[in-house]
Amino acid sequence: RYKIFALDTPGYGFSDPIKNSKKNISDFAVLINQIISSLGIEKFILYGNHTGASIAIEYGKLFPGKLQGLILESLPIFFQNEVKGILKNFFSPLIIKQDGSHLTSIWSKVEDQNIWFPWYERSNKQMHHWPHAKRVEMHEYVMDFIRAGNFYKNAYSAAFKYNSFLTAKKLSVPTKFISVKSDVLYSHKARLPKLKKNQELIVIDDFTKRMKTIDYCINSFSKINIKK
Repeated sequence: RYKIFALDTPGYGFSDPIKNSKKNISDFAVLINQIISSLGIEKFILYGNHTGASIAIEYGKLFPGKLQGLILESLPIFFQNEVKGILKNFFSPLIIKQDGSHLTSIWSKVEDQNIWFPWYERSNKQMHHWPHAKRVEMHEYVMDFIRAGNFYKNAYSAAFKYNSFLTAKKLSVPTKFISVKSDVLYSHKARLPKLKKNQELIVIDDFTKRMKTIDYCINSFSKINIKK
């Protein structure tokens, strides 16, 4: 019914980091547009989750004419007083040690990150309440962290500092905001500005219905395009 392109955020997975990046969200959005243009795609639906949602909404601000719609799951909307502590404590530098102890340290951090947000605040209030990651999933996350190295912080720190509230307030693109009850950013849905007529907030109580909800969003934008 439709074709999906899943792009690595530059500097993550097996992609190179952005050269001469100012480490802001617009750098990532502009590069995505270059990729979309090189693929010859004229109009499409853009989905993003967490940091990816920050990049996607910035894309919607910069290139609204290219989008049929935006699907933003768990869009981060941070207050300034929250950001200061996160930027100071969230990003542990990757220091390679002769005895290999950095590997167990990374594994421990990734495991903590799967349980708490931010990972260094280990309290019930900060728990994700996600199903605990399987060993294979943990391994893949650890490998992603190692591959990214000290570039790991680039997109995440940009998302923490990004004013997504202001962008959402001015956004003209048809948008579906998805908020999952078990997600650590579930409370951020209350930080959204007043929704416009072409925007909708969808709350998911049951995580198993997440993919069905995303499919509904895609189909709703496709119908809008057919009508036009």
